[in-house]
Amino acid sequence: MRIALTTLALAVAIFLGFVIQEFVPPMAFAAGARLFLAPVFFCYGACVLPYPLMIVLAIETGFLADFHSLQLVPPVVMPTDMDSAIVPSIGSVEIAPGWSILLFVAVGSICQGVRELVFRGQWWWP
Repeated sequence: MRIALTTLALAVAIFLGFVIQEFVPPMAFAAGARLFLAPVFFCYGACVLPYPLMIVLAIETGFLADFHSLQLVPPVVMPTDMDSAIVPSIGSVEIAPGWSILLFVAVGSICQGVRELVFRGQWWWP
């Protein structure tokens, strides 16, 4: 029951992290760097949750990260294609949503190696 509540709390925290980080201004003392909260919550979850639940968080974080930074590339209309310019067309996506899940699974798998040290108290959070 405790693990389920922790997973649910981290899933909500990851979602809220994406929302809150939009309202946090760039840090002037760090040359305009932005703060990303969702990967922090994901890495914490990867260190304290079992592997299958880490995969669930990786899927959630990956999809939210992909849809957060989704960019549509508009179609290029050549001067010879002026007749087809009348019909509106949808652009293509640069990177298809879902690819960053692999990145989060890789980072989460590395964090899983630290999991036992965290539980024994031999790994201190910075």
